[in-house]
Formats: sequence, C-alpha cells, structure tokens
Amino acid sequence: MTLFWTPPQLAPRRPVWLALAELFLDSDCRPDLPALALVLAESAYSESELVTIWQGEVAPLLHANLHSVAGVWGAWDEAWLSAELERRGPAVGRLVAAVHRIRVGGVATYFQTLLTLRRELLELSKEDRARRVRLQCWLGRRYFRPEPSGLASSGLSSSELASSGLATRPDDPELSAVFMALEPKLRPLLNRQEAAADPRRHVLTLMGGPA
Repeated sequence: MTLFWTPPQLAPRRPVWLALAELFLDSDCRPDLPALALVLAESAYSESELVTIWQGEVAPLLHANLHSVAGVWGAWDEAWLSAELERRGPAVGRLVAAVHRIRVGGVATYFQTLLTLRRELLELSKEDRARRVRLQCWLGRRYFRPEPSGLASSGLSSSELASSGLATRPDDPELSAVFMALEPKLRPLLNRQEAAADPRRHVLTLMGGPA
C-alpha cells in the first residue's frame, strides 16, 4: 500500500480530518461550528493547507453521505475514517476544486464559516479561545434550536448559565457582545423557514435585551 503520509504527519492530520468530517454527517452541525473551528485554529496547518485537506482529502471520501437516503448521522467511526483517508490519499489535479464545488453544494458555506471563525480565534490567547468557543456554542444551540415559544418568555437563568460552565449572567455584556459578533456569521446558514422565525430576536429576548 502506498504511504501518502508518515506517522508524524498523520498525528496532527487526524483531528482535522475528524472535525471537517462533521460537516458531512446527516445531522445539524451548525451549533458546533465554533468548536470545530477551534480544532482548526489549534492545528499546525495554514488556511491554504486546510482548504487542500478539505477539498482534496475529506470531501472526496464523504460527499456522498450528503445525498444518501440513509446516511451516517450520529458520528463517524474514527478508525474507519482515518484508515480510508490514509488509503486513498489526496485527490490531485486541476479539476479537484471544480468537482469539489459540485459535490459539496451548500456545505461549502459551512466550511467558509469555519475559516472565518478560525481567523478570529487565532487573534485570542489559548485560554480566551476556549472560553469564546464555549460561549459561541452555547449561543449557537439556542440560535439554531430555539425552545418552543411558550418557554421563551422565561429567559435564561443565572443557574443555567453557571451549570454550563460559563459563570455569567443572562444580561452579561460579554455574552451580548459575543452574540452580536457571531450572529451575522450564522445568519447565512439559516434556511428560509428558520430565517422567517427570526432566531436573533429569540436569543436577544432570552438574554433580556431589546429584540
């Protein structure tokens, strides 16, 4: 079997493979995009290298799952994923980018969002990155998976926030600032029905701010 990467090259590649593979699951990965962006930010790879891994390695293997009637939705088998990517190696050639765009469709927008979030995380210290991502994921879950309208009026409790490990208040300026910076990046990922429901207003109402 041809070896495309040495063991020292594979070790840092595997977490990136797994993070990018999440975009191809038959489930909603959008609330987890900040956590996936953190994996990319803390990897050894430049943005151009990440694009190459995305287009030439992960997407060619997993794109079919996006169109499968009964696709993988829970999680990828890490051993299988790594073994297959190691066996196949990178796709090369001038047509890779063009074929990639046809195969992945709208998931490409998720990847571009990952790169945007990664750039912002790189400007923070390692400790601040972790906290920012916890806040972003917490907000993302409420943005993409809003509670039924009957529960929205109760708002967010301090105890709920504390139990999440964020140790902040619903009206904390940091929480609001993180959401206001994050929301424009999440908005293009909404489908038409979700956009009509105005999740931005929902989250602002939960935080006790003006909608």
